[in-house]
Amino acid sequence: FGSRLNFTACLPSARKTRSIMDEVRYFLNGQQVSESVLKMSAEPWFKMLGDTLLTAEGPTPTEEVVRGKTKVALLFADVNCRYCEAFEPVLQDIIQKVKAADLLDTEVVYIPAEVQAESFRGVTKEDAKRPQPFASMPWEIS
Repeated sequence: FGSRLNFTACLPSARKTRSIMDEVRYFLNGQQVSESVLKMSAEPWFKMLGDTLLTAEGPTPTEEVVRGKTKVALLFADVNCRYCEAFEPVLQDIIQKVKAADLLDTEVVYIPAEVQAESFRGVTKEDAKRPQPFASMPWEIS
């Protein structure tokens, strides 16, 4: 992690290697837009996550959670999904390494996909036996 990583994706159909960033698409209110249009949007993008996120310290203003981060990863998952369950420890390990290298690099925000409120495991030790390790949107607004 001492140097910047350059991620690339090999696209067999194109028969060439392209940067993953070449594949990034931006959307505003369901419409694909250019990055410059997104930057001119009146509202900061993180407002779409709601005013407050749940963290281990309790409800925290969304702006405070994402302030200064160079990237925000949105994790759509369900506690009852075995694939999500298998992926989470891998993601936790990667994020711990990224934050060890640069604390302001990436924040993960969990967006609950649980169908029933009882399945949402929360983010604090009081919420569940195995709390969500990332900041989370409240289940009610996800």
